[in-house]
Amino acid sequence: MITEESEKQACVESLKSIQENALSDDPYLAVPLNYFLKIKVKTYGCDIFIKLNKTSGAQYIKLLPKEECFTRDDLKRYFVSGLEQVFILRAQFPNFLEKFEEIEIPEKTSEVLFSESLKINRKQLDVLNIDEMVVKMVEESVAQMMKNVGQKNALAVFIKKLQEESLSYNYSRVYLITLLMFKVLDAYDWNSISIRKTITFACFFHDISLNSDEFIKIKSKTQLEKVELSKEEKDQIYNHAAKSAEILDKFPRVPMGASTLVREHHGVKSGQGFTENYPANLSPLTVMFIVVEDFVGEFLDFNQDFSKSKVEQLFDNLEQKYSKSVFCQALTVLRLRILQQE
Repeated sequence: MITEESEKQACVESLKSIQENALSDDPYLAVPLNYFLKIKVKTYGCDIFIKLNKTSGAQYIKLLPKEECFTRDDLKRYFVSGLEQVFILRAQFPNFLEKFEEIEIPEKTSEVLFSESLKINRKQLDVLNIDEMVVKMVEESVAQMMKNVGQKNALAVFIKKLQEESLSYNYSRVYLITLLMFKVLDAYDWNSISIRKTITFACFFHDISLNSDEFIKIKSKTQLEKVELSKEEKDQIYNHAAKSAEILDKFPRVPMGASTLVREHHGVKSGQGFTENYPANLSPLTVMFIVVEDFVGEFLDFNQDFSKSKVEQLFDNLEQKYSKSVFCQALTVLRLRILQQE
C-alpha cells in the first residue's frame, strides 16, 4: 500500500537520482513538473527556469524567482500547455531537495474531484498508480471539452446524463479509460495537446449511441449472440461504433481523428460488429484505446476487490488474449505504467 511517508521517500530518492545522473558539466537539472504538486511551501529555495532550444543553443528563462512558489492554477495551466519539466540551477538544487525532505505529503482523500459533481474512488486510482498530475490534466481536458461541446445538442445531453448517473458502470468506465490513456501517452513520441483532446472526446463519446450499461458491457460477437435481446437491440449494439462516429461527425468542433477512433474502437474499420482478428492497419492510438478499454472493463469486474495481485493476474490473462505484436507492445506499456515496473 502507498503511504504518505513512502510516497515522500520515493520522491526524495527520485530527486537525488536526478542530481546523480545529470551530466557533470550541465549547470541546470531537469525536474518533472509533477513534483511541485507534492510540495506545499512558501518558497522552493531556488529559482525555476524553462528551457528554450534555439539554433544558437539552449537558453534558460527564469519562470519563477526563489522567493515565490507555484499555485495550483499555475501548475494546471502549465500541464495543459504541454510543459512537462522545469530546470533548477545545480548550485541551488540542494536547497530544493532540503525543502522536499522537510514537507509532509498531504493525506489523500477518499475520492478525487474532477469537477463539482464528478468523482472517482481513490482506491481505484491508487492501485492503478494514477497520480495527481494525470488527474489534473484530465480534469482540464474534460473542462475544455465541455466548453467546446456547448449546450442543447446531442453531445451536451449525453454529458449531462453521464453526470447525473455518477454511480453507473459507464460513468466509472469512461473516466478510468480517460485517465489511463493520459497515463500511457508520455510513452509515445506522438503525444501532444491535440492528441489529448482527441482522446478525451473519444473516451467520452465512443458509446454515445448505446443507452444502457447492459449494452455497453457487450464487447464480443459471442456475447452478442448469447444475450437475450430483441433483434432491434442487437442491431443497435452491432452498429453502435459506426453510429457513435456518425453523431460526432455532425458536430463541427470535434477534434481531428476522434470520430475515426470511435468508429474503430472495437477493431473493425467500418464500426460494425466485433472482431478478435484485428486488422494490421489500425493506428497506434486505436490499438492503445482497444487495450485500455478492455483492461478497464475487466478491472471494473473486480467488484471493489482492487489489489495489485488482482491487477497482475488481469494482465497475465490479457497477455493470453492478444497475439499481434502491436497489441502486445501496447499491453506492455500499460502494464509498466500501472505496475511501475522497470
